[in-house]
Amino acid sequence: MAVPADYDWQYFALYDVFDPQRFSREHWENALTSRMMVTRAIDDSVLEDYHYYPLAFRNNDPEAHHTGGVVLEQFNAVHGKDADLRAWYADSYLPSALRRPGVHSAALLAFRNFGQMLPTMPRYNYVGIYKVNSADSWHDWKDATEVVDPALLDQDSLLVTHWDKLTEKLTEDDVHHPTSQALAAEEQARAHMGDDVMTSGAEKLGSG
Repeated sequence: MAVPADYDWQYFALYDVFDPQRFSREHWENALTSRMMVTRAIDDSVLEDYHYYPLAFRNNDPEAHHTGGVVLEQFNAVHGKDADLRAWYADSYLPSALRRPGVHSAALLAFRNFGQMLPTMPRYNYVGIYKVNSADSWHDWKDATEVVDPALLDQDSLLVTHWDKLTEKLTEDDVHHPTSQALAAEEQARAHMGDDVMTSGAEKLGSG
């Protein structure tokens, strides 16, 4: 599946959030301060930061760790077919995709206005997130046709991308109880940024 020529995103950060409203509020309060320094190396003209609410989730092996990358499906429903699309994707497509080799877990999520970070609408109302542990897993998406359902899914909106892992998962406990090595790495990163940090742009955030 071809990626559009105007696709500008190079990095993808995935956060598991249990209270999006609180998460957004704390982000607004801390962004661009010494508590949350943002490097000028980030191109905020193409930054998208949205929270999606889970509709369905499955895990092939809860005892196994996620060690690979992420396959991301982004799409919209055909007008008036949202309920049918959700049911089909959760009950039929998602379990089928989960059986592909190397897939660790799968989730279907939907956008809602509540608790959002940005006062704008995303391009996609739905995302399917597949955590994979095999480098070959991505290839199973290239020839897959199950997600192409012209009666339910808006084909012009469908975008499937694969993201390789750059960092290990960071948990809430890691933040509140960091190791000496983690603290040293954070200080090194802050020192590396120096004065090359953003000091404006908070107006782009929402207000709850």
